[in-house]
Amino acid sequence: MAESVSGCPVFHGNINLEQPTGTLIKEFKGMRAESPIFWNEDPGYWIVLKADYVREIFQNGAVFSSESITPNEPNPEFKWIPGNTEAPKHVEYRQILNKAFGPKAVEKFEPMAREYARSIAESLKDQGGCEFNEAFAGVFPVRIFLEMINYPWELQPKFARISDTIFNGIFGLDGCTMDDTLAAMKEIRDFFEPELAARHANPRDPDKDFLQFVMNSTIQGEPISDDDVLNMFNQLVLAGLDTVKSQLGYAFLHLATHPEDRQRIIDNPELIPSANEEFLRAYPLVMDGRKVREDINFHGVEMKAGQMVQLVLVSATHDEDAFENADEVIIDRAKNNHLAFGAGPHRCMGSHLTRMEMRVALEEWHKVIPNYELAVPLSEIRERGGQLSLRGLPLKWST
Repeated sequence: MAESVSGCPVFHGNINLEQPTGTLIKEFKGMRAESPIFWNEDPGYWIVLKADYVREIFQNGAVFSSESITPNEPNPEFKWIPGNTEAPKHVEYRQILNKAFGPKAVEKFEPMAREYARSIAESLKDQGGCEFNEAFAGVFPVRIFLEMINYPWELQPKFARISDTIFNGIFGLDGCTMDDTLAAMKEIRDFFEPELAARHANPRDPDKDFLQFVMNSTIQGEPISDDDVLNMFNQLVLAGLDTVKSQLGYAFLHLATHPEDRQRIIDNPELIPSANEEFLRAYPLVMDGRKVREDINFHGVEMKAGQMVQLVLVSATHDEDAFENADEVIIDRAKNNHLAFGAGPHRCMGSHLTRMEMRVALEEWHKVIPNYELAVPLSEIRERGGQLSLRGLPLKWST
Protein backbone atom coordinates (compact mmCIF):
# COMPACT_ATOMS: atom_id res chain seq x y z
CA MET A 1 0.00 0.00 0.00
CA ALA A 2 1.32 3.44 -0.88
CA GLU A 3 2.58 5.55 2.01
CA SER A 4 0.06 8.20 3.09
CA VAL A 5 -0.91 10.55 5.94
CA SER A 6 -4.64 11.31 6.37
CA GLY A 7 -5.12 9.89 2.90
CA CYS A 8 -2.51 12.18 1.34
CA PRO A 9 0.66 11.00 -0.41
CA VAL A 10 3.93 11.61 1.43
CA PHE A 11 6.59 13.81 -0.14
CA HIS A 12 10.22 13.07 0.68
CA GLY A 13 12.02 15.65 -1.47
CA ASN A 14 13.47 19.08 -0.68
CA ILE A 15 11.89 21.95 -2.58
CA ASN A 16 14.34 24.47 -1.10
CA LEU A 17 17.30 23.20 -3.11
CA GLU A 18 18.98 24.95 -6.02
CA GLN A 19 17.84 23.27 -9.25
CA PRO A 20 17.67 23.94 -13.00
CA THR A 21 15.09 26.63 -13.70
CA GLY A 22 11.62 25.21 -14.27
CA THR A 23 12.26 21.95 -12.40
CA LEU A 24 9.78 22.74 -9.63
CA ILE A 25 6.98 23.71 -12.02
CA LYS A 26 7.28 20.31 -13.69
CA GLU A 27 7.59 18.47 -10.38
CA PHE A 28 4.54 20.16 -8.88
CA LYS A 29 2.51 19.47 -12.02
CA GLY A 30 3.09 15.74 -11.56
CA MET A 31 2.30 15.94 -7.86
CA ARG A 32 -0.84 18.01 -8.46
CA ALA A 33 -2.14 15.35 -10.85
CA GLU A 34 -1.79 12.79 -8.05
CA SER A 35 -3.24 14.81 -5.17
CA PRO A 36 -4.10 18.43 -4.28
CA ILE A 37 -2.40 18.03 -0.89
CA PHE A 38 0.75 16.20 0.20
CA TRP A 39 2.38 15.61 3.56
CA ASN A 40 6.05 16.61 3.62
CA GLU A 41 7.68 14.07 5.91
CA ASP A 42 10.77 16.14 6.72
CA PRO A 43 10.40 18.48 8.57
CA GLY A 44 6.66 17.72 8.64
CA TYR A 45 4.06 20.03 7.11
CA TRP A 46 1.25 20.01 4.56
CA ILE A 47 1.88 21.05 0.95
CA VAL A 48 -1.17 22.54 -0.79
CA LEU A 49 -1.01 22.66 -4.58
CA LYS A 50 -4.45 23.54 -6.03
CA ALA A 51 -5.43 27.15 -6.70
CA ASP A 52 -8.86 27.06 -5.06
CA TYR A 53 -7.48 25.36 -1.93
CA VAL A 54 -4.64 27.89 -1.67
CA ARG A 55 -7.05 30.81 -2.06
CA GLU A 56 -9.38 29.35 0.57
CA ILE A 57 -6.57 29.07 3.12
CA PHE A 58 -5.36 32.61 2.42
CA GLN A 59 -8.86 33.90 3.09
CA ASN A 60 -9.48 31.88 6.25
CA GLY A 61 -7.30 33.57 8.84
CA ALA A 62 -9.56 32.31 11.63
CA VAL A 63 -8.17 28.79 11.15
CA PHE A 64 -4.94 29.36 9.24
CA SER A 65 -2.83 31.82 11.20
CA SER A 66 0.05 34.03 10.06
CA GLU A 67 1.75 33.56 13.42
CA SER A 68 4.38 31.79 11.33
CA ILE A 69 4.68 32.14 7.56
CA THR A 70 7.80 29.96 7.25
CA PRO A 71 6.65 26.34 6.78
CA ASN A 72 9.66 24.71 8.41
CA GLU A 73 9.67 27.16 11.36
CA PRO A 74 6.34 26.85 13.23
CA ASN A 75 7.79 28.79 16.19
CA PRO A 76 10.25 31.25 14.63
CA GLU A 77 12.79 33.09 16.75
CA PHE A 78 11.92 36.30 14.92
CA LYS A 79 8.73 38.25 14.36
CA TRP A 80 7.93 40.02 11.13
CA ILE A 81 5.54 42.95 11.27
CA PRO A 82 2.96 43.08 9.78
CA GLY A 83 3.49 39.58 8.33
CA ASN A 84 3.18 37.71 11.64
CA THR A 85 0.36 39.82 13.10
CA GLU A 86 -3.40 39.36 13.00
CA ALA A 87 -6.40 41.69 13.03
CA PRO A 88 -7.05 44.19 14.45
CA LYS A 89 -3.37 45.10 14.87
CA HIS A 90 -2.53 43.84 11.40
CA VAL A 91 -4.96 46.30 9.82
CA GLU A 92 -3.50 49.23 11.76
CA TYR A 93 0.08 48.30 10.85
CA ARG A 94 -0.88 48.18 7.17
CA GLN A 95 -2.53 51.59 7.41
CA ILE A 96 0.73 53.00 8.76
CA LEU A 97 2.83 51.42 6.02
CA ASN A 98 0.47 52.73 3.34
CA LYS A 99 2.13 56.09 3.95
CA ALA A 100 5.06 54.82 1.87
CA PHE A 101 3.64 51.86 -0.02
CA GLY A 102 0.08 52.79 -0.90
CA PRO A 103 -0.92 53.64 -4.49
CA LYS A 104 -0.57 57.42 -4.12
CA ALA A 105 2.87 57.14 -2.48
CA VAL A 106 4.10 54.75 -5.16
CA GLU A 107 2.83 57.02 -7.93
CA LYS A 108 4.82 59.90 -6.47
CA PHE A 109 8.06 57.91 -6.81
CA GLU A 110 7.54 56.78 -10.40
CA PRO A 111 9.49 59.65 -12.07
CA MET A 112 12.48 58.93 -9.84
CA ALA A 113 12.17 55.19 -10.53
CA ARG A 114 12.11 55.88 -14.25
CA GLU A 115 15.27 58.00 -13.98
CA TYR A 116 17.08 55.27 -12.04
CA ALA A 117 16.07 52.51 -14.45
CA ARG A 118 17.10 54.50 -17.50
CA SER A 119 20.44 55.59 -16.03
CA ILE A 120 21.38 52.02 -14.98
CA ALA A 121 20.51 50.63 -18.42
CA GLU A 122 22.50 53.40 -20.13
CA SER A 123 25.52 52.66 -17.93
CA LEU A 124 25.40 49.02 -19.12
CA LYS A 125 24.64 49.57 -22.80
CA ASP A 126 28.22 49.80 -24.09
CA GLN A 127 29.38 46.77 -22.09
CA GLY A 128 27.64 44.37 -24.45
CA GLY A 129 26.32 42.27 -21.61
CA CYS A 130 25.92 41.94 -17.86
CA GLU A 131 24.96 39.65 -15.04
CA PHE A 132 21.43 41.03 -14.90
CA ASN A 133 20.68 40.15 -11.28
CA GLU A 134 23.74 41.95 -10.00
CA ALA A 135 23.87 44.85 -12.46
CA PHE A 136 20.20 45.79 -12.73
CA ALA A 137 17.61 43.67 -10.88
CA GLY A 138 19.60 43.74 -7.64
CA VAL A 139 20.30 47.48 -7.87
CA PHE A 140 17.20 49.19 -9.25
CA PRO A 141 14.55 48.12 -6.67
CA VAL A 142 16.96 48.62 -3.76
CA ARG A 143 17.60 52.21 -4.82
CA ILE A 144 13.87 52.85 -5.00
CA PHE A 145 13.25 51.25 -1.61
CA LEU A 146 15.98 53.29 0.06
CA GLU A 147 14.66 56.47 -1.50
CA MET A 148 11.14 55.70 -0.28
CA ILE A 149 12.32 55.30 3.32
CA ASN A 150 14.55 58.38 3.07
CA TYR A 151 17.99 56.75 2.95
CA PRO A 152 20.78 57.26 0.39
CA TRP A 153 20.90 54.72 -2.43
CA GLU A 154 24.63 54.25 -1.81
CA LEU A 155 23.55 51.82 0.93
CA GLN A 156 22.37 49.44 -1.81
CA PRO A 157 25.29 46.96 -1.62
CA LYS A 158 24.90 46.63 2.15
CA PHE A 159 21.19 45.94 2.10
CA ALA A 160 21.41 43.66 -0.95
CA ARG A 161 24.05 41.55 0.84
CA ILE A 162 21.93 41.34 4.00
CA SER A 163 18.85 40.28 2.02
CA ASP A 164 20.79 37.55 0.18
CA THR A 165 22.20 36.21 3.44
CA ILE A 166 18.79 36.05 5.11
CA PHE A 167 17.20 34.01 2.33
CA ASN A 168 20.26 31.82 1.80
CA GLY A 169 20.19 31.00 5.50
CA ILE A 170 16.47 30.20 5.52
CA PHE A 171 16.89 27.82 2.58
CA GLY A 172 20.36 26.48 3.45
CA LEU A 173 22.18 27.76 0.36
CA ASP A 174 25.75 28.95 -0.21
CA GLY A 175 26.79 27.38 3.09
CA CYS A 176 24.43 29.63 5.07
CA THR A 177 22.31 28.48 8.01
CA MET A 178 19.54 29.94 10.16
CA ASP A 179 22.29 31.32 12.40
CA ASP A 180 23.42 33.45 9.44
CA THR A 181 19.81 34.52 8.86
CA LEU A 182 19.43 35.63 12.46
CA ALA A 183 22.79 37.42 12.35
CA ALA A 184 21.76 39.28 9.19
CA MET A 185 18.45 40.27 10.78
CA LYS A 186 20.39 41.57 13.75
CA GLU A 187 22.51 43.59 11.34
CA ILE A 188 19.34 45.33 10.13
CA ARG A 189 18.40 46.09 13.72
CA ASP A 190 21.92 47.32 14.46
CA PHE A 191 21.60 49.73 11.54
CA PHE A 192 18.23 51.15 12.56
CA GLU A 193 18.66 51.23 16.36
CA PRO A 194 20.90 54.33 16.34
CA GLU A 195 18.56 55.85 13.76
CA LEU A 196 15.70 55.50 16.24
CA ALA A 197 17.83 56.91 19.06
CA ALA A 198 18.75 59.94 16.95
CA ARG A 199 15.08 60.65 16.23
CA HIS A 200 14.12 60.26 19.88
CA ALA A 201 16.76 62.87 20.73
CA ASN A 202 15.99 65.19 17.81
CA PRO A 203 12.63 64.44 16.16
CA ARG A 204 12.34 65.05 12.44
CA ASP A 205 9.44 66.09 10.25
CA PRO A 206 7.29 62.93 9.94
CA ASP A 207 5.95 64.15 6.59
CA LYS A 208 9.48 63.97 5.19
CA ASP A 209 11.01 61.16 7.25
CA PHE A 210 9.27 57.78 7.07
CA LEU A 211 11.01 56.29 10.10
CA GLN A 212 9.89 59.25 12.20
CA PHE A 213 6.35 58.84 10.85
CA VAL A 214 6.30 55.19 11.96
CA MET A 215 7.75 56.07 15.37
CA ASN A 216 5.04 58.70 15.88
CA SER A 217 2.23 56.28 14.98
CA THR A 218 0.07 54.32 17.40
CA ILE A 219 -1.42 50.82 17.49
CA GLN A 220 -4.68 50.45 19.39
CA GLY A 221 -4.08 53.87 20.89
CA GLU A 222 -0.61 53.03 22.21
CA PRO A 223 2.76 54.22 20.83
CA ILE A 224 4.62 51.65 18.76
CA SER A 225 7.55 50.21 20.71
CA ASP A 226 11.05 50.56 19.31
CA ASP A 227 11.20 46.77 19.09
CA ASP A 228 8.12 46.67 16.87
CA VAL A 229 9.46 49.49 14.69
CA LEU A 230 12.66 47.51 14.19
CA ASN A 231 10.69 44.38 13.30
CA MET A 232 8.65 46.37 10.78
CA PHE A 233 11.78 47.58 9.05
CA ASN A 234 13.20 44.07 9.13
CA GLN A 235 10.29 42.88 7.01
CA LEU A 236 10.37 45.96 4.79
CA VAL A 237 13.99 45.30 3.89
CA LEU A 238 13.20 41.71 2.90
CA ALA A 239 9.95 42.48 1.09
CA GLY A 240 11.35 45.49 -0.72
CA LEU A 241 14.56 43.96 -2.02
CA ASP A 242 14.58 40.26 -2.86
CA THR A 243 11.09 39.91 -4.31
CA VAL A 244 11.27 42.59 -7.02
CA LYS A 245 14.81 41.54 -7.91
CA SER A 246 13.65 37.96 -8.36
CA GLN A 247 10.50 38.87 -10.26
CA LEU A 248 12.48 41.02 -12.71
CA GLY A 249 14.89 38.13 -13.21
CA TYR A 250 12.14 35.79 -14.38
CA ALA A 251 10.56 38.46 -16.60
CA PHE A 252 13.84 39.14 -18.37
CA LEU A 253 14.66 35.43 -18.60
CA HIS A 254 11.41 34.95 -20.48
CA LEU A 255 12.01 37.92 -22.77
CA ALA A 256 15.61 36.86 -23.44
CA THR A 257 14.42 33.42 -24.56
CA HIS A 258 11.23 34.54 -26.35
CA PRO A 259 12.25 37.26 -28.82
CA GLU A 260 8.76 37.32 -30.34
CA ASP A 261 7.27 38.44 -27.00
CA ARG A 262 10.09 40.93 -26.51
CA GLN A 263 9.40 42.45 -29.92
CA ARG A 264 5.71 42.71 -29.12
CA ILE A 265 6.31 44.84 -26.01
CA ILE A 266 8.86 46.95 -27.89
CA ASP A 267 6.37 47.60 -30.67
CA ASN A 268 3.42 47.95 -28.29
CA PRO A 269 4.59 49.16 -24.85
CA GLU A 270 0.97 49.33 -23.74
CA LEU A 271 1.19 45.51 -23.49
CA ILE A 272 3.74 45.74 -20.66
CA PRO A 273 1.24 45.86 -17.74
CA SER A 274 -0.53 42.77 -19.09
CA ALA A 275 2.80 41.05 -19.73
CA ASN A 276 3.89 41.74 -16.17
CA GLU A 277 0.71 40.23 -14.77
CA GLU A 278 1.44 37.12 -16.80
CA PHE A 279 5.05 37.01 -15.58
CA LEU A 280 3.72 37.26 -12.03
CA ARG A 281 1.35 34.36 -12.71
CA ALA A 282 3.82 32.17 -14.58
CA TYR A 283 6.74 32.80 -12.23
CA PRO A 284 5.39 33.49 -8.72
CA LEU A 285 8.08 33.46 -6.08
CA VAL A 286 6.52 32.76 -2.72
CA MET A 287 5.71 29.44 -1.08
CA ASP A 288 3.93 31.01 1.85
CA GLY A 289 3.17 29.31 5.13
CA ARG A 290 0.25 29.32 7.56
CA LYS A 291 -0.07 27.75 11.01
CA VAL A 292 -3.17 25.70 11.81
CA ARG A 293 -4.94 27.25 14.81
CA GLU A 294 -7.34 24.38 15.50
CA ASP A 295 -8.01 20.86 14.30
CA ILE A 296 -9.82 20.96 10.97
CA ASN A 297 -10.97 18.56 8.30
CA PHE A 298 -9.82 20.43 5.21
CA HIS A 299 -11.35 18.79 2.13
CA GLY A 300 -11.01 15.36 3.72
CA VAL A 301 -7.55 15.97 5.20
CA GLU A 302 -7.24 15.95 9.00
CA MET A 303 -5.02 18.90 9.86
CA LYS A 304 -4.02 19.33 13.51
CA ALA A 305 -3.56 22.49 15.54
CA GLY A 306 0.08 23.59 15.50
CA GLN A 307 0.88 22.02 12.15
CA MET A 308 2.19 24.16 9.28
CA VAL A 309 0.74 24.41 5.80
CA GLN A 310 2.77 25.46 2.77
CA LEU A 311 0.87 27.30 0.02
CA VAL A 312 2.76 26.59 -3.18
CA LEU A 313 1.93 29.52 -5.45
CA VAL A 314 4.05 28.27 -8.34
CA SER A 315 1.78 25.24 -8.40
CA ALA A 316 -1.48 27.12 -7.82
CA THR A 317 -0.84 29.57 -10.65
CA HIS A 318 -0.12 26.67 -13.04
CA ASP A 319 -3.29 24.82 -12.01
CA GLU A 320 -5.06 23.73 -15.19
CA ASP A 321 -8.43 23.98 -13.43
CA ALA A 322 -7.87 27.66 -12.72
CA PHE A 323 -6.01 28.86 -15.83
CA GLU A 324 -6.50 27.90 -19.45
CA ASN A 325 -3.22 26.79 -21.05
CA ALA A 326 -1.66 27.22 -17.64
CA ASP A 327 1.88 26.26 -18.68
CA GLU A 328 1.98 28.78 -21.53
CA VAL A 329 3.14 32.36 -21.00
CA ILE A 330 0.56 34.49 -22.80
CA ILE A 331 1.52 38.13 -22.39
CA ASP A 332 -1.93 39.41 -23.37
CA ARG A 333 -3.84 36.84 -21.28
CA ALA A 334 -7.38 38.21 -20.91
CA LYS A 335 -8.36 36.57 -17.61
CA ASN A 336 -5.57 36.53 -15.06
CA ASN A 337 -6.81 36.34 -11.50
CA HIS A 338 -3.47 35.03 -10.24
CA LEU A 339 -2.32 34.54 -6.66
CA ALA A 340 1.22 35.91 -6.94
CA PHE A 341 0.48 38.49 -4.23
CA GLY A 342 -1.55 36.09 -2.10
CA ALA A 343 -5.17 36.78 -1.16
CA GLY A 344 -7.24 37.76 1.84
CA PRO A 345 -6.23 40.14 4.64
CA HIS A 346 -2.51 39.41 4.29
CA ARG A 347 -2.40 40.06 0.56
CA CYS A 348 0.99 41.59 -0.24
CA MET A 349 0.86 45.32 0.42
CA GLY A 350 3.90 45.77 -1.81
CA SER A 351 1.90 44.87 -4.91
CA HIS A 352 1.56 48.51 -6.03
CA LEU A 353 5.30 49.06 -5.75
CA THR A 354 6.14 45.79 -7.49
CA ARG A 355 3.85 46.53 -10.43
CA MET A 356 5.23 50.04 -10.83
CA GLU A 357 8.85 48.91 -10.65
CA MET A 358 8.33 46.07 -13.12
CA ARG A 359 6.49 48.30 -15.58
CA VAL A 360 9.08 51.07 -15.38
CA ALA A 361 11.98 48.59 -15.62
CA LEU A 362 10.63 46.97 -18.78
CA GLU A 363 9.76 50.28 -20.40
CA GLU A 364 13.05 52.03 -19.72
CA TRP A 365 15.38 49.06 -20.29
CA HIS A 366 13.91 48.32 -23.70
CA LYS A 367 14.28 51.94 -24.80
CA VAL A 368 18.02 51.57 -24.23
CA ILE A 369 18.74 47.86 -24.82
CA PRO A 370 15.93 46.42 -26.95
CA ASN A 371 17.67 43.26 -28.20
CA TYR A 372 19.48 40.81 -25.96
CA GLU A 373 19.77 37.10 -25.30
CA LEU A 374 21.13 34.65 -22.76
CA ALA A 375 24.90 34.56 -22.60
CA VAL A 376 24.82 30.87 -21.58
CA PRO A 377 22.60 27.92 -22.52
CA LEU A 378 19.20 27.95 -20.79
CA SER A 379 20.12 24.65 -19.14
CA GLU A 380 22.75 26.50 -17.10
CA ILE A 381 20.25 28.91 -15.52
CA ARG A 382 19.41 27.70 -12.03
CA GLU A 383 16.91 28.78 -9.42
CA ARG A 384 16.63 28.74 -5.66
CA GLY A 385 13.71 26.88 -4.13
CA GLY A 386 11.76 27.96 -1.08
CA GLN A 387 11.21 31.49 -2.31
CA LEU A 388 12.02 31.24 -5.99
CA SER A 389 14.86 33.31 -7.39
CA LEU A 390 17.29 32.90 -10.25
CA ARG A 391 20.83 32.29 -9.07
CA GLY A 392 22.17 34.24 -12.01
CA LEU A 393 21.05 35.67 -15.33
CA PRO A 394 23.93 36.50 -17.73
CA LEU A 395 22.73 38.48 -20.76
CA LYS A 396 24.52 39.68 -23.87
CA TRP A 397 23.74 42.09 -26.70
CA SER A 398 25.39 43.86 -29.63
CA THR A 399 26.80 47.33 -28.96
